[in-house]
Amino acid sequence: MSGARAWATARGQLYRYLATVFLTPPGAGLVAPLLDAEVLSELGRRFGEEAVAELRSFRDGFLGGYESLDQEYQGLFVVPLGRYVTPYEAVYRDEHVVGDQVVRGLLLGPSTVAIKALYREAGVEVVEEVCELPDHVGLELGYLGTLCEAEAQAAERGDADGVARARGLQRRLLHDHLLAWVPSLCGRLRDLAPGPFYRGIAALTEAALRHEAEALARPGVLEGGAVSPSTARSETG
Repeated sequence: MSGARAWATARGQLYRYLATVFLTPPGAGLVAPLLDAEVLSELGRRFGEEAVAELRSFRDGFLGGYESLDQEYQGLFVVPLGRYVTPYEAVYRDEHVVGDQVVRGLLLGPSTVAIKALYREAGVEVVEEVCELPDHVGLELGYLGTLCEAEAQAAERGDADGVARARGLQRRLLHDHLLAWVPSLCGRLRDLAPGPFYRGIAALTEAALRHEAEALARPGVLEGGAVSPSTARSETG
């Protein structure tokens, strides 16, 4: 596998992993990569130690309490009470006119329409894989992963135009959507999550997206860029 394809593949795997973390309760398979000291070391090297500090704390103190993690997931992302952190872009960004008032914090706004159009432009039906609104953070991160995989495939073919198109769509997704609201979501997670797992996921997600944006602005950096939890051991070994 070429260097360009390997790094694009690794980035895609990382974003798909983060997408799954936001879309599903954390079972043993999902948590396992973050209990691996080598994975955390590699992520720290790529994104900075601050990005993995909470995940290290989680690893050091975790005793197999998956039921507790499930309850934390439900409280943060499913049940709209108490610690709930809404995972939809429109709630953070859009305004609706209701009667003679401008109301924020509602679902299905212009951001939802815009991200769905971006999915369609790339010919990716990500939104049909999960019963969620198109602007759910997990679907947007999954779409970024899909675009990285498209880049990897184009790089393997030697298709420079395909690589450029995939990276162009990645830039648009980052700047027009993800970076415009996910840092706010991550800030709320850091404030409201009762344990280090989701605080750590928030820190890692925000660091990875900012690193991705910087790398896309300097394309040569991409070949030494992000690494996925599932491949960190093999990439460094």
